[in-house]
Amino acid sequence: MYTALVGLDREGNPVPELAERWEVRNDARTQVFYLRKGIFWLDGKPFTAEDVKYTFDEVLLKYHARTKAGLEAAPPSIETPDPQQVIFRFKFPYAPLLRRLDVTEAPILPRHLYQGTNPLTNPYNQRPVGTGPFRFAEWRRGSQVILVKNPNYFKPGLPRLERLVFRFLPDPTAASIALERGEVDYLWSVPGASLSRLRSLPNVRLERHPAGPGGSYCIDTLVPNLQHPILRNRKVRQAFYQAINRDFLLERVYFGQGRLARGPIASTLPFFDPTLPLYLYNPEEANRLLDGAGYPRRVGGARFALRFTFAQPNFTLLSEVLKDNFRQVGMASGNRRLPGLQRSAQGAPGLERESF
Repeated sequence: MYTALVGLDREGNPVPELAERWEVRNDARTQVFYLRKGIFWLDGKPFTAEDVKYTFDEVLLKYHARTKAGLEAAPPSIETPDPQQVIFRFKFPYAPLLRRLDVTEAPILPRHLYQGTNPLTNPYNQRPVGTGPFRFAEWRRGSQVILVKNPNYFKPGLPRLERLVFRFLPDPTAASIALERGEVDYLWSVPGASLSRLRSLPNVRLERHPAGPGGSYCIDTLVPNLQHPILRNRKVRQAFYQAINRDFLLERVYFGQGRLARGPIASTLPFFDPTLPLYLYNPEEANRLLDGAGYPRRVGGARFALRFTFAQPNFTLLSEVLKDNFRQVGMASGNRRLPGLQRSAQGAPGLERESF
């Protein structure tokens, strides 16, 4: 329903969307975007540079977790010298900007419908007005969302579909069965346990992608709270890394859908450094690091106890494997699921996730 200044192709390279071209000047301190002409919001109002400025200044930089975290250390000054031009100015070079402007990270909102309101409670959040290939038609709570073709979409010949129906099927196994029966036409991904069965079906095509659902380049991570006194210790964090049997997780929990990561940047991105070391499962070294960090085993074998949270039911098996890994080196752990949350950067630590 929405679009952004740029898109990302299959290799993660920026391609034109609302911006038809751009210029990177002054060692990436200044980045200028020239907007397409003749684009309209679905209510008929023209799309302009002021929509972009409002979206960043009043929504993304205040409320979008990743945009705020990525840019708050280098907040841009955004200028709109005319309706078709947006200028981002930084105090120092900011090279990642182009890859932070796709529709996942920076969907552009209609200023005329949001300005002067609380963007978190604006009624148009439930009946979106965008510039994308589809427009909102109906939301049946707990059942489905229906979108229909935008006849005035700015890309000629697109979209090819007249209507999209998104059904809510929270159980991954039930969703794959619905695909097998022809009740749905497409899934973002399928559970690993269903892969072999789906491969054998003549009416199902599995498309392998080197990234996560939606084309995002995904590394699943276990994010430590560095305000915690135990986790502030670098040796403890290194011990966590080497206590996790990632080969076992990849084979038994992820069913081979991924690969071991060498750091927080996906190997599919052009600025990945392939010379980074790959730390493998080594519980003996993890025990040595924890001893050196000043956390000897107590009566019963545990050194300390920590808790981690996860947001999706399919992380339950993963959490049990992690608990067993940590227990072997004396780190007792509890876990809890936070219901109602979308998937965050929590998952199998140090694994780059692929999807089918």
